[in-house]
Amino acid sequence: MKNGYLKCHLTNGSNGLLQAVDQTHSAKELFKVYHNNMALSVYKDYLPFISHFFEQPCKKSLVENLMAPRLPCFIAHSSGTSGGAMKHFPKYCHLNHMSMSTSEVMKMSNPMSKSRGQNCIMYSLGSQQVMALLDEDGNMDGQIPVCLMTSDIIQVSNNMVCCVNKADFSSMC
Repeated sequence: MKNGYLKCHLTNGSNGLLQAVDQTHSAKELFKVYHNNMALSVYKDYLPFISHFFEQPCKKSLVENLMAPRLPCFIAHSSGTSGGAMKHFPKYCHLNHMSMSTSEVMKMSNPMSKSRGQNCIMYSLGSQQVMALLDEDGNMDGQIPVCLMTSDIIQVSNNMVCCVNKADFSSMC
């Protein structure tokens, strides 16, 4: 990008896909083209995929690599206060790439006191439920906890993950 302009333009190709054409347009113009051609997604767009985690029985082959590589470390749920029903968000533990901002904020929220001691902040590490994953033969092949985001971020940041298949988790780190 030079002087606020990008050397690219998106056009509709003969196959219906967007293609780059070598022309100079501002980032604002490119955003407008992108915005006009790409629909925003909302939670209900992902619900058919997320619902696979809650099918009984939950087949590992249906949920593994579903929304990202491997299995999620946990499934975070909302409090359900904004519309009644809880929303669920699979959270994947690719620790080399995972943002630990929630964990860092929690650490910063517990600074040293004036007397140089630490405050005691309590968090729940409990899960709402634990999804059992079954292999093709119907045998249990891992578990995924369903919990509040803070509960499992604390567990992940402190190497306390206990519900996901240990072999899968160790290869993620």
